[in-house]
Amino acid sequence: MRSLKIQTALTFFVLLIVGMLLVELVAMQLWRRDALRGDREQAELLLDAMSAGVFSGAEKGGGGVGLELPASDGAALCLGTLDAEGRVVVSPQCGFAQPLEEGLRLAAASGESYRRLVSSKDREQPGGIMLMVRPIKAKTDAETSSGAVGMIRSMAPIEARLRDGGITILGYVLVNGVLLAALGLFRIIKLVVRPLENLAEQADLYSAQHEFLPSSGRRRNEFGRLESSLHRMVAKLEQDREDLRTTVHSLEQANTQLEKTRQEMVRAEKQASTGRLAAGLAHEIGNPLGVMQGYLELLRQETLDPGERKDFLDRTEQELGRVNRLIRQLLDFARPTPGNRVPVYGQQLVQQTVEMFRERGKGGIIYNATLAAEQDLVEVDPDGLRQVLVNCLLNAEDALLAGPDAENSGRIEVFCENRLAKNGTSVLRVTVRDNGAGIESEHLAEVFEPFFTTKEVGKGTGLGLSVSAGIIAGFGGEMGVVSQPGQGTEIWFSLPLSAQAPVGNENCVQQ
Repeated sequence: MRSLKIQTALTFFVLLIVGMLLVELVAMQLWRRDALRGDREQAELLLDAMSAGVFSGAEKGGGGVGLELPASDGAALCLGTLDAEGRVVVSPQCGFAQPLEEGLRLAAASGESYRRLVSSKDREQPGGIMLMVRPIKAKTDAETSSGAVGMIRSMAPIEARLRDGGITILGYVLVNGVLLAALGLFRIIKLVVRPLENLAEQADLYSAQHEFLPSSGRRRNEFGRLESSLHRMVAKLEQDREDLRTTVHSLEQANTQLEKTRQEMVRAEKQASTGRLAAGLAHEIGNPLGVMQGYLELLRQETLDPGERKDFLDRTEQELGRVNRLIRQLLDFARPTPGNRVPVYGQQLVQQTVEMFRERGKGGIIYNATLAAEQDLVEVDPDGLRQVLVNCLLNAEDALLAGPDAENSGRIEVFCENRLAKNGTSVLRVTVRDNGAGIESEHLAEVFEPFFTTKEVGKGTGLGLSVSAGIIAGFGGEMGVVSQPGQGTEIWFSLPLSAQAPVGNENCVQQ
């Protein structure tokens, strides 16, 4: 606030000085005009006196010899007359005889009075000199005679008086400016600066733990209303802060509950997918078990030679390995995981998931995986990514098995490739395509909605694609669908590539 006081004082002082200087300028101009008018009137009186004695002096034979500078008029430098006979008489020691004589003759010839400034290089006459002439006429018994009177006047006395007066006025202006500035500053500090200091002090003392200082209630001007408005604003801010705190707490609870519900949905959908896989694997496991049982019956025969016995044992071991591999893949998919995101080679995980479905061999469907991505290292939860692939493949199976000719032409293709995202970065894009009946255009916008399904009652939860879209979004990717009735369906998702080195990184998870 100290700088504000100084700036206010300087501004007020400068404005006062400028205003008073303008007033002084106007006063000096008026004073100058009045001084010039008084000087001209005094000169006119002197010219009147000279006019009265021109012809009387000539008649007496004096010829204007009595032209002497009056002691009462210090501005008159030179006097001169022109009589009827054309004789010019000037006062003694006149240094401006030539311009005075020219002026007298010009006035006598033209019959008009005039005055003009005569340039002077004399340093003793800083204000210049003034030439004043007047024609005169006198009637005698025989004729009318013409003459003229004039004088040279110095402007230095007037300029000196004006200069002295200007210095005096300037002194008064400075003194009055200082006094008025001090008085005005005192009033401004009392009316403006101190109320602002009080408001600033209250604002500095305010905190979230303390109430705003109470209003004094003694000012009924704009600052009093401003103070009251600040109190109301602070009270409103406190109320809004409390409301915001309550809202944030409610949102935190809602977010916690939403995350819990989402995790429950993911687990429910995973359990449903696991059940469907288990049902399919139970049928597929029966075939190798029957083959192993047949080989065991053959091994009981005593007539087998060692070569045949070894061959039957090898085949039995292969079928047993197939059963073990199917069960292990199902257990890997069904086991709970912490959900940590780690670097994963996406194409390997895709290949293993497709291989699991291929070994199931459900409904004669042909599975094919095309791995064309040059970079496939992504940071994801492996179990979550596997669940997304399983949901997409199960939906594709359901679409093919629901068709009339699925037994002969069912085909599911999975493509992995690198593409550019909308922001220009490279991503890993995985596409699951089937040659089923497709999806009606009016249903495409609802594919990722929770509990939406086109399957029969009891054959789908309607959560598979919705949960999958949420998982992919959590990985920072995107998911979409492209379909036309009668031409199959494509479910695709893209994942941002990992910034870690794709080769020789011990943290990478190779599925």
